[in-house]
Formats: sequence, C-alpha cells, structure tokens
Amino acid sequence: MAWHRQSIEIAGIAALLTIGIAACTGEPDGLGFAGNPDAVGVVTNVPSISGTWLLENTITSDSCASIDPQLSQSFVLRLSQVDTELQVELFDSCGALLAAGDGSVTPGGVLQTTASAGFDLSDTCGVTVDVAIAGTVDTAQDQLEGSVTLDFAPGATWGPDCDDTFPCRIEAMFVADQCPPADCSFATCGD
Repeated sequence: MAWHRQSIEIAGIAALLTIGIAACTGEPDGLGFAGNPDAVGVVTNVPSISGTWLLENTITSDSCASIDPQLSQSFVLRLSQVDTELQVELFDSCGALLAAGDGSVTPGGVLQTTASAGFDLSDTCGVTVDVAIAGTVDTAQDQLEGSVTLDFAPGATWGPDCDDTFPCRIEAMFVADQCPPADCSFATCGD
C-alpha cells in the first residue's frame, strides 16, 4: 500500500509541474490563463493637465447680490498633477488667490475639483467660498470645459456690513484654455 500512496503523490506532483510549465510557456492551463500579458488589463493614459489655465465663465445663475460679478466671470486656474490626483489654486484676474484645494482627472478625461477659502468683503464682513469644478478634458483643443459652482456663506468676520443675501450661489459654464497660448497674466488692480 505504501507504493500506491507514493504513486498518487508522484502523480499529483507531476500534474502540478505540468500546470506550472504550461503557465510559464504560455500554453492554456484550462483556468483562463494563457500567459498573455494583454489579457491581464488595459493600459490607459491619464490626460496631462498640469499647468496654468485661463478659465472664462458664462454665468447661468446668480443669487449673490453682494458679490462683484467680475469675481465669477474669469479665473486663472493653476493645476499640479501626479497621476490622477490634482492640487488646485484658483486666482482672480488681479492675481489674488481665491481658493485652494484638490481634485482628480480620470483616464477618460473627467475632471472634478473642490477648493475653499475665506475672504473679507469689508472690514466687518467676511465670507467663505467653496468652489466646485466639474468638466472634461479636450486634449485635441488643449481645453477644459464644464461647470463651476461658487457657494458663498457667512465667514469668521460676519458683521453689520454683511447683507442678508448669504448664503448664496453662483453657477456658470466654463471653457478654459491652457497658458500659453492663452494670456494668463494678471491685471493691475487697485485696493
């Protein structure tokens, strides 16, 4: 009986070696592996959108009577990208940092970012702003396009100069061109 057990063990080892050799030589093993690296997955490239972009908005909805409309009409968007992850800085046309945050871009070119900041409208009226950008990457045109939402709320220095329009929201559609060729230089603005 000992020889029978040894025969079964040897047969089992031989079967495992056969499967292992078939897998290493690219022969089908009956388990769905044929040694083809293309069968493992699909390699996709994430669009590279690092850099500076001039973001031009067309306002579609505005409930913020106290906010200067120019604040929401154009921005300079600075993106730093590592793989699909983004760091975002949003500047007004005068070069003041409006908000900073993060986001992502998918291999299919879908862009999502969020950024937040607080700033003063006057000495006794401060607000916070949350900026959400959702869009797509058009690599053929070197453009981004989509929607931007600015949500304003009372901030840390909420006081008598603040009116009752807060919280409020501005929604817009945007097209962004990469700089250069677009001109992302800041205007000279007074205080």
